[in-house]
Amino acid sequence: MKRVVVLLACLVAAPAAAQSYPVKPIELVSPTGAGGGSDLVARIVGEIIAKEKLLPQPIVIVNKAGGGGAIGQRYVASKKGDPYTILLAATGLITVPLRTGLDVGMDKFQPLGIIGLDLNSLAVRDDSPYRTVKDLVAAIRLIARSRIWSPPRRRNQ
Repeated sequence: MKRVVVLLACLVAAPAAAQSYPVKPIELVSPTGAGGGSDLVARIVGEIIAKEKLLPQPIVIVNKAGGGGAIGQRYVASKKGDPYTILLAATGLITVPLRTGLDVGMDKFQPLGIIGLDLNSLAVRDDSPYRTVKDLVAAIRLIARSRIWSPPRRRNQ
């Protein structure tokens, strides 16, 4: 009798198991504000997936800005095991925990792939006294303690 009950339970559950992923919209979390770098990439990805009909459900962009990405990272980490919440990670996923001791870093996530590459460069004016990175670093070390340093950010990020 137990075998029959187990077999019936398996047969009833089979259609549910056969449902293809995703069966509801997917949240793609951007750890920046609307219009930020990760947000723009997330929206482009969502548009391509919709246009090319790559998934049967839409991608919903959710912005969780603040703390150099920490708010978005914590939000997604709190959804552990939820296959419908995905983080569009940027360098903050690596750098913020290193700088701040944040408890949510790369070790809490499984990378799925690279969808973009953001190349950065360091440049000075042509008439600058700095000709190498070593020259620039030496000059910065001389004045570092007398200056306040801050990266460019929008106020809500």
